[in-house]
Amino acid sequence: MWLEAVLLVIVFAFGIPFSYDVGGYHLAFVIGESMEPTIPESSFVLLQEPGEIEMGQIVVFNRQSYAKESQGGSVISSQACMDADDLFIIHRIVAQSGEDFITKGDNNQKEDSPPVRKEDIRWVYLHHSLFLPIVLLLLVAALILDSILIWRE
Repeated sequence: MWLEAVLLVIVFAFGIPFSYDVGGYHLAFVIGESMEPTIPESSFVLLQEPGEIEMGQIVVFNRQSYAKESQGGSVISSQACMDADDLFIIHRIVAQSGEDFITKGDNNQKEDSPPVRKEDIRWVYLHHSLFLPIVLLLLVAALILDSILIWRE
């Protein structure tokens, strides 16, 4: 998708973070198709800290080893650079195994393995937007254009 490519270039070139914390909420950019059609790739998601974790809830969890152990998933990053420490997965809780949770991407065939520990769940999903990346892209383009015009004067 060309929009995602342009947005990622801008994010990396200008050091714009993939995510922001605002007033107890967290806004993050989703990379990956594992939660489609519920959460389309290149969406921004609004998240909040978890309270009571419920079956069917979409959660974001930190799993550094997840990419090696599973079929992959939609990824969000807390920084513009995707260090292993910043790898977060957004998937739905489909079952509980003792104190741990079994998760699965809506677009994946299999459940994730191994189960997710409760302490690894950082946020719960509230809402997503496909239009925010377009607005952000236009805003950054306007700022760049404005900087060029000021520089030329």
